Amino acid sequence: MAQPRSRKRDQGSEDMLDVVAGLPIGVFGLTANGTVIAQDITQALERARAESQKQSGLIVFVDPDLDGYLSEIVSALDKASGAEPAQFFNWALVVADDAVSEAEQFRERGKLRIFAQSRRGDALAWAAQ
Repeated sequence: MAQPRSRKRDQGSEDMLDVVAGLPIGVFGLTANGTVIAQDITQALERARAESQKQSGLIVFVDPDLDGYLSEIVSALDKASGAEPAQFFNWALVVADDAVSEAEQFRERGKLRIFAQSRRGDALAWAAQ
């Protein structure tokens, strides 16, 4: 498997994690697309902390055309979800139906729940609890 190319971010670069509008009250959402690495997740969570003080849930939708390692996204979210104090109560990751078992193998100790795209509604309900 080829390694994603490392890239240097500059002010003009396009975000690889886009904020999702129109989610239930209390849910902060992101869509992961392009090349996403763990550092991107960490930076997005820092931005979310600053922008969404009263959010109870986080949901990340992985675009089918993700050009990176799903393991980096899962590991970064899992690690952040296990931190104390918790930034969010509920953490959800939505991946392609055929990527659920791959994503699950990178979960360790956190509160992250992984959902198939076909269960997107369940993921939203979980994040909104």
